[in-house]
Amino acid sequence: MFEALTDFINRKILRTGRARWNHQFKEGHWDGLKNDEELVRQKLVRDHFIKYKNGGSLLELGCGQGYLPELVFEKKYFSEYLGVDISDVAIADATKRTADKNIKFEQGDMNTWTTTRKFDVVLFNEAINYAKNCEAVLFHAKENFIAPDGICIISMHEHKRSPEIWAAARALFTPLESEIITVGIHSWRVEVLKPKK
Repeated sequence: MFEALTDFINRKILRTGRARWNHQFKEGHWDGLKNDEELVRQKLVRDHFIKYKNGGSLLELGCGQGYLPELVFEKKYFSEYLGVDISDVAIADATKRTADKNIKFEQGDMNTWTTTRKFDVVLFNEAINYAKNCEAVLFHAKENFIAPDGICIISMHEHKRSPEIWAAARALFTPLESEIITVGIHSWRVEVLKPKK
């Protein structure tokens, strides 16, 4: 009873991110990420990765339950994959579904998570719009996570904050390729970006 009350207060009153995301993943709110509509977009992200950094290392910030490597990536496309998400529930689910030693998951908040490792590709796949400060998160990724000659891929559903987020991204990165994909009534922009020096 006490645990349920604490969870409710954290999610609804205090709005703590981790508790809110854990609740959403427990309740299956994000299970739709496995549907055909999402698969079309996920394949576009994969195709950009293959075109620019086939065989490279991949860091996905805001990976959720880690469906990307499972649904659209074959092991041969990347040397390693690290998915990071704020939700313990999502990370536990992702971890139990993979036995591949080149696929790993870590719990962490993209607003504060850090590592000393560098990756060929840093991916924000339907995630950057949930950052508290998109520009700060993008800057941190650019300065700390992207290897020399590495790239950033952003996939984002078109919504009212999209122009502001794309402007923040373009202040730090040069677009190499941009594509809008529409499936049904939903549209996404997927961009491949190179860090500005």
